Amino acid sequence: SSLRTLERAGRRRFVHARGGVVLAMGGYVFDPTLMKTNAPQYARCSLRLGTAGDDGTGIRLGQSVGGALGQMDRCSAPRFIDPPKAWWSGVLVGRNGERICNETLYGGKVGEHLVERFGGRGTVIVDSRIMARGRAQVRREPLQLYQRVFGIINGWVTCRSAPTLRELAERLGIDAEGLEATVRAYNEGVRAGHDSQGKALEYLAPIEEGPFYGIPIDSDSMMYPAPCLSLGGLRTDVMTGRVLGRDGAAIDGLYAAGRTAVGVASNGYVSGLSVADGIFSGRNGGRHAAARATG
Repeated sequence: SSLRTLERAGRRRFVHARGGVVLAMGGYVFDPTLMKTNAPQYARCSLRLGTAGDDGTGIRLGQSVGGALGQMDRCSAPRFIDPPKAWWSGVLVGRNGERICNETLYGGKVGEHLVERFGGRGTVIVDSRIMARGRAQVRREPLQLYQRVFGIINGWVTCRSAPTLRELAERLGIDAEGLEATVRAYNEGVRAGHDSQGKALEYLAPIEEGPFYGIPIDSDSMMYPAPCLSLGGLRTDVMTGRVLGRDGAAIDGLYAAGRTAVGVASNGYVSGLSVADGIFSGRNGGRHAAARATG
């Protein structure tokens, strides 16, 4: 409502651009239609990451004059299992009990596996010793306030326990046989000193002493929100920032930058990459538009 108030009070102006137009209006994570149409698996994430202007307006504007879209299905929804790092010793499984990925991967990659291969449903399984180490780290280690808060939520509030893996699986809606097979294979790898997913030896620990715990990290969780941002947009000639038409030719005078355009971050996001990507694409587009304006 506050945004609508600002818009009503604003004065509309029309500007004639001679050198060109650079569309730098963010992504589309705040447009439910674009999200459900292009990235439905990410549309269920519990937290949208961006500004109110990330509503797809810039992308639609470029598309209205023939701009081609690319990688509109690409989003990022980071899911960090740590802190505490002790929980890296557990296994992250889907509802079928299958292990999702190496638990120590960067959160963006964990989220990609979780959302795109397992429907956004995942649970970290640990035993009593791993849980105890994790809880001790949450209490004693120097953490950011939000990290400690989520450590408390995951380690005391949302986690569930049971004396056996089978009972835990039944309580959490996980396939019991699948979970038991995954934990059995994981423990064999721990004893052999080799993890099938490539997890470093220092983070390997057997999951064998009850009670067993399940820590939910579903992408639609409100207690442990999954921030999501869009990564696709208008296709551009990268070194000039010019928007490409559906025929692959550049549209004269039209540029796109940042999350309005396909960029480096569209192939996989890590924290801060949009800053570098936005500067790179913005400078390229601005430089080319300035040269065009001066003949």
